[in-house]
Amino acid sequence: QRWAVLLEEDPTMSVTTLRKKAVYGDVCVRGLRSVGWKIFLEYLPTLDCATWPLALEKERGHYEQLRKKYIIDPNATEGADNEAGARQVSPWSQFFQDTELRRIIKQDVDRTFPDKPYFRTPAAQERMTDILFVYCKIHHEVSYRQGMHELLAPILLVVDEESVDAAQCTDEKEPLVAAQIAATLDSRFVEHDAFVLFSAVMATAKQWYEFTEEPRPARGGKMANSSTPILRISHRIHHELLKEIDQDLYNHLEELTIEPQIYAIRWLRLLFGREFPLEDAYRLWDALFADDKQLGAVEFVCISMLLLIR
Repeated sequence: QRWAVLLEEDPTMSVTTLRKKAVYGDVCVRGLRSVGWKIFLEYLPTLDCATWPLALEKERGHYEQLRKKYIIDPNATEGADNEAGARQVSPWSQFFQDTELRRIIKQDVDRTFPDKPYFRTPAAQERMTDILFVYCKIHHEVSYRQGMHELLAPILLVVDEESVDAAQCTDEKEPLVAAQIAATLDSRFVEHDAFVLFSAVMATAKQWYEFTEEPRPARGGKMANSSTPILRISHRIHHELLKEIDQDLYNHLEELTIEPQIYAIRWLRLLFGREFPLEDAYRLWDALFADDKQLGAVEFVCISMLLLIR
């Protein structure tokens, strides 16, 4: 079973060892990738399956509360609005604001991976729209930015493809294992689990979506102190790391006046998702998540990409 690859091949395995296997091997290819990501992104706190139900219940319950709070039926609150009068914002007013945000999100969701039939289904599109909408409601400082849907889509697909019907997941010989699989991969909570994983990735990636109207950075490696995080990391990749690792390539790009954000912004915001076929992108994400949930290796992946296309 793919479940056993992650958890039973080596009963003494630690999270650190599992992370190394994901970085240098194919444990997430042979095993259940969604479970690996839940461990690496610390949704699941340990390799002890006995600790998982509490963590799953907590995070799934939290998302359910967020759904109830932000995905509002204005008719359900109309009576309360009439009683409160001018003391509160009308639910209908909020509804129309939210409808515009959902419209913007849905435009991108409709264009997600056009070659993948899964993303043409109403169920997948509704899940993506709801996840992105709820995320934006609790992160007003960023709200929605184009590209977020391309970070969410692979996560949702992996979680959904590996989900099971909990009621049908039984095994008379190993009832405990069957119960653990049913709880961890329960298809009723695909949206909930995808939201938790997406939020974990965005804990770092969110800064790359910050946007302000600023002058373009000066040539010659100078960077304004007020620059956004995406410009700062692009600057570091190009003017520090690349310059140190391959001076000739750095000089060539400088002569061509190719600014680092031209390539780095798309690579970073989408975690290289457009640069590879989806299955290859999954392998890269396995390593990125396993190496460090803060995605510390992305700078060096950018350097590797530059050297590869040299």
